[in-house]
Amino acid sequence: TLPTWGMESNQILSIRESNITHVFHCAAAVSFSQPLEEAALSNITSSLQMQLLTKSLKNRNAKFVHVSTAFVHGGATGTKDAPLPESLYSLEPYDPYELYKSMLGTQSYASAAMKDLRFPNSYTFSKCVCEHLLLREKDVDTIIVRPSIVGPAACEPFEGWSGERPSTVVAAA
Repeated sequence: TLPTWGMESNQILSIRESNITHVFHCAAAVSFSQPLEEAALSNITSSLQMQLLTKSLKNRNAKFVHVSTAFVHGGATGTKDAPLPESLYSLEPYDPYELYKSMLGTQSYASAAMKDLRFPNSYTFSKCVCEHLLLREKDVDTIIVRPSIVGPAACEPFEGWSGERPSTVVAAA
């Protein structure tokens, strides 16, 4: 969420001029009780900024790959015979951009939407809003993947590595 992605101008120029074909954005704050403003900053603002970086690359065909979550469908549920669709979950009657602004501001509009659409937490809600905003940008080929969980490393930098704070998978292992 840092301006200029926390990089020096010479680093940004080097990245922009490289022949990068894909930008993968898989960072997120996976806290289910995070305040809406923090969820918006860490899960939406940072994603929009990375998409903007992708748009500024010399390679105009670079793809932006955003890692979302499988749980972006609010209170909707699927079954084996009728799974949830692999499409944007409708936020109607709410506007995604207004939701984002509300999350950063008063939060009343976003809180009402989160309750009405039956999102269980700020994480899944922020990821859903983010998907909508990312797909509004037509000048960047944006791909959204929805894993059900992101776990520790299989081998690099070493087996079981999951950063400074272990995931629930590691903690339970």
